[in-house]
Amino acid sequence: MNEALILRHLDVKARLMERARKAALALARKGMEGLALYRPLPAAAMFHDSKKRIRLLDGSNQSGKTLAAMAEVAMAVMGNHPTGTFPKENGRAILVGYDGDHLADPMFRTLCRQGAFSTIRDEQTGKVRSVRPDLNDPKRLDPYDAAYREKWRDAPPLLPERAIKHIAFEDTGKGIPRVIQLHNGWQLLWRSSKSKPVRGRQFHLWQFDEEIENDQFLPEVLRGCMRFSGRGFWSATPQTGGLQLYELRQRADAGDPDVAAFTLLLDDNPFYPDEEKQAFWRALSDEEREVRYYGRYAILGRRLYPMFNPQGDHGCEPFEPPQTWTRYLILDPGRMRCGTLFGAIDPDERNAWVYGGFALRNADAQRWAERVRGMQGSVRFEAAIIDKRAGKQHPMGASDTVARQYFDALTRAGVMPRRLGPLAGFFPGSDDVKAREEALLDWLHLRGDGAFLGSPRLKIMRGVFPELEREIRNAQYDGHKSDKRLDLEEDCLDCLEYWAASKPGYYPPELVAKRPREPVYEDWLKRAQGRQSQDTFTCALG
Repeated sequence: MNEALILRHLDVKARLMERARKAALALARKGMEGLALYRPLPAAAMFHDSKKRIRLLDGSNQSGKTLAAMAEVAMAVMGNHPTGTFPKENGRAILVGYDGDHLADPMFRTLCRQGAFSTIRDEQTGKVRSVRPDLNDPKRLDPYDAAYREKWRDAPPLLPERAIKHIAFEDTGKGIPRVIQLHNGWQLLWRSSKSKPVRGRQFHLWQFDEEIENDQFLPEVLRGCMRFSGRGFWSATPQTGGLQLYELRQRADAGDPDVAAFTLLLDDNPFYPDEEKQAFWRALSDEEREVRYYGRYAILGRRLYPMFNPQGDHGCEPFEPPQTWTRYLILDPGRMRCGTLFGAIDPDERNAWVYGGFALRNADAQRWAERVRGMQGSVRFEAAIIDKRAGKQHPMGASDTVARQYFDALTRAGVMPRRLGPLAGFFPGSDDVKAREEALLDWLHLRGDGAFLGSPRLKIMRGVFPELEREIRNAQYDGHKSDKRLDLEEDCLDCLEYWAASKPGYYPPELVAKRPREPVYEDWLKRAQGRQSQDTFTCALG
């Protein structure tokens, strides 16, 4: 009996020892996995530590963005992210790359294949670690690591094979993934930005790599993150001028509480020799160098109005224009989006002041006129300007022109400009795009002579017309056709250009109480209908 108990005790002890041995071996193996060996560069470390809802990881080519991005994904889905903002199991992630080839390489390869970074056996401890920067100079390699490049070895995958339950491929031959299912319940969806966005899904994590072809992906993933308070990030070299990426960067630079930006540069990456960096620099044109080497946004080199600075020379704090100032109403009509601007000229003609405006979507003439009436105040508009081409059009099934419909609605709302133009009451805005651009550029440039030396003509009251400020900042030339503007929403900007091209001047204003009675306007309309041509009329108001 005692012998049996002893044998049983020895058997239990042996099994416990074997279990401990296996646990220690598993722990040692985990310590040798890619994610355990990964050590971020300083800027990437700040990126990993951030808890912002939207993070940008931008910068130059070969700066380590994709490695940091895939390491971030691996930490999140493996349940050991340093911020603790992602669930340890049963989460959902969506990863979007430029196209299918980009999903396969570099995204999938960096996450699931060995060689995303290099390792070396430490000369003092004998343990394997990642090749690392010099502690005293992070832009240089550790002296020992630099001296023994022949000892470098490929690191294991960031996402270890033991964690993967199943991989479904979109194209097995090309290695383009579709879905990765992990044993802990996490699911990773992979999508090309040239495809349709995933709709109706909920996400804990989203990631975009490089610039995205279909701009519906961003609003769709942001919608999908609402339920779980999901977070995401975008890693890219901003070389194609993507507007969404640029606007997010602007939000981060402005201190938006939901957006943060982190920049990685090739100059800061110690894993490429200096001679290789210099050879790459020499091979680039000046324009390419700005983006690919220095990580600056390509859109900045193609902006129509790069000098625009609403926080500086071109802005001012909001105030109500005095009753002695001349006021103008400018309209760019459209069923989908209607832009409207309110401007004023002071008696000294020192500045053209933008004191208000709005952009209405899916609005008709009557709704627009009611909005204008609420902005009119006590002073009559000197004149109203409309997009010439749009104003002459006849909407389907309508006998009146667009200009006539909008001016009639304006009159019914009790708004009558002091001076009436030939286009159903409006003055036609210039259809010469280049001339309009030159006129606005003249307003933006600092004056080189005269009484107002060193100041621009244009002043926009800060915060009263955010759509206009955004459109001025984003207006740019097409990257492939330098003389053509990129097709963006510019209804509010068009209004400003129409106003600048009209050369508005100062005229003593009249109060609303002195507006003419309705019969006067009706008589004017009858006379206006008898005009044979409106095209020869100049819209210059100065």
